[in-house]
Amino acid sequence: MASIRKDILIAAPPETVWAATRDVGAVHKRLAPGFVTDARLDGDARIVTFANGAVVRELLIDVDDAAQRVAYAAVGGFSTHHSASMQVFPEQNGGSRLVWITDLLPDDAAGPVGAMIEQGSEVMKRTLERAAGDPRGFLDALHADGPAADREGKMDLYGWLVGSWELDVRRHLEDGSQLRIPGEWHFGWALEGRAVQDVWIVAPRYGTTLRTYDPAIDAWHIQWTEPVSQSYSTMIGRKRGDDIVQDGTDAAGNPIRWSFTEITPDRFRWLGETSRDGGTTWGLDVEFLARRSG
Repeated sequence: MASIRKDILIAAPPETVWAATRDVGAVHKRLAPGFVTDARLDGDARIVTFANGAVVRELLIDVDDAAQRVAYAAVGGFSTHHSASMQVFPEQNGGSRLVWITDLLPDDAAGPVGAMIEQGSEVMKRTLERAAGDPRGFLDALHADGPAADREGKMDLYGWLVGSWELDVRRHLEDGSQLRIPGEWHFGWALEGRAVQDVWIVAPRYGTTLRTYDPAIDAWHIQWTEPVSQSYSTMIGRKRGDDIVQDGTDAAGNPIRWSFTEITPDRFRWLGETSRDGGTTWGLDVEFLARRSG
């Protein structure tokens, strides 16, 4: 039997953590909103709907106020046995430790269930700390330490960009000349690791791109904003050969193509192209020669 133990340190008093944990019919509101999208009581069980679409019936075994412990067991599904408990313990700094223990059969269920537990733990910690009046700042809330566990492998297309890059920006003008400007480009994990966001600075212009993976189309939604010139683009990004290519249209309806090419661990070339004949031919507007700086 596989056993998974998760100790969650929470900057919230035990009474706050226990009040949310024991409210077994409101797990989608008080404990793990977003990770759990719905929960309803059904006799001695609850029906829980998760963000990934899974619906699980959980038999409620015990709610022990003295021990501050909830025990339950999942019924049905791909596991032949799935029992779990959550127990709240005080910490010396006035915070809490929520211990989540799950026992599973068969053993190979530990992989997918463990990934969900990891994700759920992050949501619970954030939710409970906010409930205790210890909200994180905007940048901390936006930032993620790495890719989401339920997107394993799929985040690699843009994940390699995380870090900082120095840019040699070359704008190709209509008269055939080039305007060269230095710049910088910074990438980071965002939105619980389900997106990669960047900020680029090519003075006096700056902008940001949010790249979010969509499992339904096995591709990335790209939203780019440049507030100085009021430029906006929506694109779809995919791997194409050894390159990463983003396709969309500009404000005039012309096809545009932004590509990461000549990729190495510490260098790449980025191309911004426009077609004015429906995609038959392409003109190079701008290119970034990037070198990793951090």
